[in-house]
Amino acid sequence: MKILVVGNGGRECSVASALLLSPKVTRLYITPANFGICDPFGRGRVRLQDIPADDIDSLLAFAQEEGINLTFVGPEAPLAAGIVNTFRDQGLRIVGPDREAARLEAEKSYAKDFMRRYGIPTAASEAFTDFSEASRFLEQVKYPTVIKADGLAAGKGVVICETLEFARETLEQMMVEDVFKGAGKKILIEQYITGPEISFFCFYDGKTAVMMPPASDYKRLKDADKGPNTGGMGCMCPSPYATPKLVDEFKQKILAPFMDGCTKEQLDYRGIVYFGTMATPQGMMLLEFNVRFGDPETQALLPLLQDDLVDILVAVESGKLDRAKCDFSNEAAVTIVMASANYPYGSSPPAEIEGLGRIDQINDADEPYPNGTIYRRLPRVSVCYAGVSKSRIFEPETQPGEGVAGAVARALHPGGERDVFIATGGRVLSVTARGRDLSEARRLAYEAVGNIRFTGAHFRTDIALLK
Repeated sequence: MKILVVGNGGRECSVASALLLSPKVTRLYITPANFGICDPFGRGRVRLQDIPADDIDSLLAFAQEEGINLTFVGPEAPLAAGIVNTFRDQGLRIVGPDREAARLEAEKSYAKDFMRRYGIPTAASEAFTDFSEASRFLEQVKYPTVIKADGLAAGKGVVICETLEFARETLEQMMVEDVFKGAGKKILIEQYITGPEISFFCFYDGKTAVMMPPASDYKRLKDADKGPNTGGMGCMCPSPYATPKLVDEFKQKILAPFMDGCTKEQLDYRGIVYFGTMATPQGMMLLEFNVRFGDPETQALLPLLQDDLVDILVAVESGKLDRAKCDFSNEAAVTIVMASANYPYGSSPPAEIEGLGRIDQINDADEPYPNGTIYRRLPRVSVCYAGVSKSRIFEPETQPGEGVAGAVARALHPGGERDVFIATGGRVLSVTARGRDLSEARRLAYEAVGNIRFTGAHFRTDIALLK
């Protein structure tokens, strides 16, 4: 099969790496380019393209010209823009919800109405398009309260407001200053609820849902859940908060009514569905839908998958998920995100990434593909690229007047051409380790992170650190 992966973040890097474990893949295209993807068997199956993820017409033309057999869409924006409708109208196979179903993520007010219609427990909220009305409502609510941009805001559109003053500032930024470029013109003011967050992911073909291991991500920038919300600074899987009782409650009160709603509203949903939940003292509540894999949850989930991801995605697209094998190991995985200097506040200067080669040394003790066969598992430690570019530099073998120390350095690192990976900003790398339990996975993940350096790099030190 020829497979196209749309999107070039850490999530798509993880998906592409898992797909390459399948012998069914003869060619894998990823666009825009992600330089962290390599063929584990040296078959040269990877092709990097330069088509933006939101250029649906160009993606369609490329898929038709290349004879793509299956397309997987990673980011939410092209799904909300109707890439699935466009591809299916032309007879192309693609994994993901259509435009109408994608509204479950693209419009938070629509998602809230869906939850209410089908009795899915969620926090109380009110939607506003008028700044003055929203301002007056803020004077009536209890604090803390939550303000959400209604549209897509790259994971940063949810703000917990401790005081009325901060809530007013947040409202001003979203509705007047338009910091989310239209996504905050409509907002939700939502009841603040407490409890551990659990991310539930399912493969879903419109009839059958297959659950993946529950995970918990870390959305705040700094240790101890301080600082602003980000796209996610780390993840652990399985979530220690997801007790069997809570999992059963999720299935009965959230998953079952969701599937019932999709059926009744005739949503064409063949893809991945994410349920962001919270285990509150009043029971499980749904915070939000995502209509695709999460980032960085994907990076922790897929190293635990034991079956062929290609087979699973084909089954999802064709409505035959009930026939697919979809087993995950009982191990654990921990993902740590290494971000650039100014993330999430603004751009950062480019910085060379050092130490990536040391990850291979950590994995050398393993035999990921025993007996020469495809063992459908990623290595114990994997690094997914996101904000990374690549360039080739030439280093001369000698430097004029470099002295003894320089000569020794050149002997250890002889001249010649070499590839250099550059941190370009945002969430640069996500480093994932797999272990027998969360403790082992955490230790190995931080060992790997300790080997990687770039100027301005920062990461949380408390991922999977359980109290």
